[in-house]
Amino acid sequence: MPMTEKDVFYDIGCGSGRMVCIAALKNVKKCVGVEISEKLSGLANRNAASMRFRKAAIEILQSDACKVDYTEGTVFALFNPFGAKTLSTVLELIRVSVLQNPRKVRIIYIYPVERLVFD
Repeated sequence: MPMTEKDVFYDIGCGSGRMVCIAALKNVKKCVGVEISEKLSGLANRNAASMRFRKAAIEILQSDACKVDYTEGTVFALFNPFGAKTLSTVLELIRVSVLQNPRKVRIIYIYPVERLVFD
């Protein structure tokens, strides 16, 4: 299902921001990267700032993924950024955000080492 201008894309554990920048080339409302590392979030901000031809705003949050408000997100991407306990907490935050702000969400889980958390 393609993203639309109503989608807010979150890359949780965004690293240098590569996936956030790629998503910003699409016609989406906003792209948000979440990264706990100060060094990597700084790199992600620099990469976003130097990006050309983007269609969406990019926001990089230097934060623990377990402390982020996900209520505006509709598409969540994770490239196996952390272990089962943190993944469980983040998924619960997303679930609660959907209860508070009902909407359809999609989760992209690449390299699903902790697949059992989803099951």
